[in-house]
Amino acid sequence: MFDSIPAHLSRENKKFIFGQIREGARARDYRSAITWLTQAGLATRVRRVAKPGVPLSAYADGSAFKLFLLDVGLLGAMAGTSERDVIGGNGLLTEFKGALAEQYVCQQLVDDCGLSPY
Repeated sequence: MFDSIPAHLSRENKKFIFGQIREGARARDYRSAITWLTQAGLATRVRRVAKPGVPLSAYADGSAFKLFLLDVGLLGAMAGTSERDVIGGNGLLTEFKGALAEQYVCQQLVDDCGLSPY
């Protein structure tokens, strides 16, 4: 499941899809793995919200979420990108740069601001 995070972040879908890990996969099969990864600090689980209202938790959808890695560099390495691909304007990375940007923002909010995704 951990290895599938870069593929999930690069897709247009706005939530984590268990069936993309393996055919027939269900949430209950990976619940403990997600808990372990988040408690170990290797991943951050961010719930989707219906609208950006205050308080944010009131608009959270408990069944839809994304998993982000602990570091944008780790995401790039797991995806097999190089710094030249990212900085040099490689047209092949156009869509994946969005995933890198989302990862960076998540990382900054959690690490620098002390915000919790829950």
